[in-house]
Amino acid sequence: MWQNKTLKKDAKFHLRGSFSIGLLLLLVVAAVTFLINFLVGILSRFSISDEILQFINEINNYQYLDDEEIIVMGFVFFSKFLRYSIILGVITLILDIFLLQPFDISVKNWFVRNREVANAPGLDMTFKHFGANYKDLFLGNLWKQLWMFIWALPSIVTGIAATLITIDLGNQAINNGVIVITVLHVSILSVATIVSVINAFFIINRKLAYLMQPYILADNPKFGYRKSLKLSKKMMKNNKWHTIGLGLSFIGWGILAALLARITLGLSVVVLGVYINQTFAELYGAIRYTSVNRGDVALEELGFVKQDADDYKDSYSNFEENKKQSQNLNPYDPDWKNPYASSGSERAPQAEPSESDRQQLDNDIDNSNYDEN
Repeated sequence: MWQNKTLKKDAKFHLRGSFSIGLLLLLVVAAVTFLINFLVGILSRFSISDEILQFINEINNYQYLDDEEIIVMGFVFFSKFLRYSIILGVITLILDIFLLQPFDISVKNWFVRNREVANAPGLDMTFKHFGANYKDLFLGNLWKQLWMFIWALPSIVTGIAATLITIDLGNQAINNGVIVITVLHVSILSVATIVSVINAFFIINRKLAYLMQPYILADNPKFGYRKSLKLSKKMMKNNKWHTIGLGLSFIGWGILAALLARITLGLSVVVLGVYINQTFAELYGAIRYTSVNRGDVALEELGFVKQDADDYKDSYSNFEENKKQSQNLNPYDPDWKNPYASSGSERAPQAEPSESDRQQLDNDIDNSNYDEN
């Protein structure tokens, strides 16, 4: 069983002594994202600014404009603006899929490792994880995005139809100076709106179902893109509403961070991001533990290996007692480590487990008593 307050408490616990590294990591992500958006923004200004200026000049050149002329000029501008927006959107999407999303998996790897090691993982671990496993991270993310695309097809198809109608109306305005809106136009636009609203619920459901896949690939990039998506769906079964509740619990902090964003130059948002990322890493740890106990996956499949007793015996004064308590199912136990996901860095397990980890060490979770709300 996992509760929001326990996950948040554990997140704060594991950020002791490592918060600054987590903050620096997210600042790097924010800087890269800003740079990409800045470059795309410059490109968009060169391509769209002339159209905006032309539109403004045309309006200023007319002393008297009736409603129809304003609508015609608006459609002319909007159709051109739409074309440029689609092109720039595709460029941004490509950069996101090929760079930002695979790197985000390595970022998640840092937060997961941060809850399982005594010393704060180094910033270089994230880049090593990304560089050494880029192909697997990219393929895993691409497979997930492919399925998200399939689930979003109804909205995409109706959206394309609505876009084509808008462009057609714009061409009418350009060529004829008049716009003829037919019943077919209105019907397609109405259907597109309804389909998009309904389809949004299915998209949200799938996003939640695939939520654990990046964490699985962070644990073991070689796990397989198909297997990781299937395991994520098993992990999130009957956990979706609870996860939504966890996300909504940050609304208050989100509003405060947004209000302080201008004063702190956006730093407040990044600080909150560290807290949220660590909390969801705790969520993954809790769900992963339950999945291992249920037999959905073995720790070895997730990249964990058994340590030889001599490797960690000296680190624990109560070695024999810890050994008896260990069920060999929790990666937090002293006889498990994941050097693969942390690029081979040798780190001792946490010397002082958090509240939920103490419970996991002492008690096997009974699947029949597991709260899956």
